Amino acid sequence: MMNYRKINFNTAWIPVTFIVLLFGLSACSAPVTNSTTPTTLALSTRTKPVAQESETTVGETSPAKLAEPTATMTTAPTETAEPTSTSTATATAEPTGTPTQVPEQANAADQLISPENAPVIEVGNQSGVIGYSIGLFGQNFGSTAGTVTILGASAQVETWTNSFVQVKVPSVADGEGDLVLTTAGSQSVSHPFTTYTINPVFREIPDSFTNIAFGRESRLIGLEDEFCFSQPSNQSLEARFFLTDFTCGFQGVNNTGSATFSADSSMGKVAVIAIDLGQDIAGDLWIQTFSDSSWYPVDSPFTSVMANYDIQVSPDSTNGTDGTWVNIQSIENNNRVSRLHRVTVPSAGHRWMRIHIRDGAFDTTSTPGKDFKVREIRVYKPNGTANKPDSFALYGDSLTAGAFDAINQSGLASHIQAFRGNNNDMIMVTMGLSGQNGTGLTNNSGSVNDIYDALALDNMESNVRYWGISIGTNDAGDGAAGLQESFTNVSQYDERLEAIVADLISKGRVPIVARIPDTVESRGGFGDLEAKRKVLADIDRIAAEYKLIPGPDFYTLFRYNIETAGGSWLGDDGTHHTPAGEAVLIDYWADAFVRGTTGGQAIAPTPVPTREPIPTIDPATALFTYFPISLN
Repeated sequence: MMNYRKINFNTAWIPVTFIVLLFGLSACSAPVTNSTTPTTLALSTRTKPVAQESETTVGETSPAKLAEPTATMTTAPTETAEPTSTSTATATAEPTGTPTQVPEQANAADQLISPENAPVIEVGNQSGVIGYSIGLFGQNFGSTAGTVTILGASAQVETWTNSFVQVKVPSVADGEGDLVLTTAGSQSVSHPFTTYTINPVFREIPDSFTNIAFGRESRLIGLEDEFCFSQPSNQSLEARFFLTDFTCGFQGVNNTGSATFSADSSMGKVAVIAIDLGQDIAGDLWIQTFSDSSWYPVDSPFTSVMANYDIQVSPDSTNGTDGTWVNIQSIENNNRVSRLHRVTVPSAGHRWMRIHIRDGAFDTTSTPGKDFKVREIRVYKPNGTANKPDSFALYGDSLTAGAFDAINQSGLASHIQAFRGNNNDMIMVTMGLSGQNGTGLTNNSGSVNDIYDALALDNMESNVRYWGISIGTNDAGDGAAGLQESFTNVSQYDERLEAIVADLISKGRVPIVARIPDTVESRGGFGDLEAKRKVLADIDRIAAEYKLIPGPDFYTLFRYNIETAGGSWLGDDGTHHTPAGEAVLIDYWADAFVRGTTGGQAIAPTPVPTREPIPTIDPATALFTYFPISLN
């Protein structure tokens, strides 16, 4: 049994601020609120969501089981939230299953069942892998559990209600056929289904890394301002510590720490972030800077970035400023808030690394000169070869930008590390684009934000092995809006998704596609049942055809929450998520990734180097030059 840390998400949060797009045509990252008690994620046990009274959970006395994960989710009790009926069915939507009409007969409760109330599957998974759970939503399933077969094999029923059934895909040969749901009253409905086996290449153990900068003090020049919302009481709130120990935003509060520097070559101002890594760093390193999960280019003072800078190493520095420094990479005209640079230290004997910033992008403070912000610095060193780097890029819309606005303890990489049960550090790159839809999956020469731009930037095509795709909510929402371009987005979603999946595989990468979350239409949530069903069917077909690692099934999770807890994971706009909903995204992405890439088995941990505790340093007696700051 692996030991997991408990992450408590039931805390106040600082919303991620984005430019709000009007007219409701894009899933922008606006803060959301909901009076229902948020979910608390416990990484040690995932208890099942509270079920309705009419629910039958087969083989158990505990509430309904929503998944068969490698880690756990606990749903906090809700108050008196009513289920949102408008998001669970659309009167004009055609069912995906075909009822088998039978004469009137008595069910287990001796009640008459007629063809008029035969079972109907409105939406459900259309592909799956042996041992994975799938969900079926519809009508007239009955409160007494019936049976489900998939390609003729009996499936284990995990949850059965009148409108929702969850089963586990049985051991059956790969192929296409029917899923058949039969009620206790012997009425049946069929649903297309494909079983498949994950491509074994996708499950090969990746090459691991250690973040050798973790917890090591940074030596800073040009620091103007620093802010850290929350840290353990025994640690400093200063940027020289939190840039590498990542404790701002502790307990799941995102976007709560940053350091602002001034660097302006025209004024003779430079900034430096230097770290004594405590070991010889010869060979390849992956250096990551992180400021924000929104991946739009910075073109205004809204968020300033390091524009022009050099990555340097030194064999003889004692304080990050003296000694000899060798330039190993220069970056010009950067406009992204987060970067990942693979560099090579050419010879032995170097232990200091620094980022020498010549220019920020915009003047954002009262002090003259261009500025930039940074929240986290990581320096990854491979524990052996790095042909299959343990690295994950997540490309998504505003739901991604909002939920994954951290790579610290509350972030996805730390969840994956905890689920694996080892100390290997995973490289995590988040690219959230408010309003993004399937057009972002194409090589669009008129865009600088599509996934091909991401592949090209920092040579991530070869430096990042796993590519998570969480796109489709805007496509489903646009399709329901009735605009000409919107219809094109929905109709071409499958073509666009399949093209990028095939291309990533051809490049030796591993794509993982999430099933889009459900929305609350009565609150103005994006999409109708027909549009959502089209997008989900496209995802399921492509996953089966290319034998992909199953991505997280957010549709089943969020629709079940809507039906049983009034949509407590969704905010007032019916599309964006509360902190509890964002926690679910993080938890289940981690679960899907670990289960799919390792078969639920933890990767054998590499020896963990001794990490020096963060010292309490008196600036007056420090061996290095400490540059005092002024807090605005």
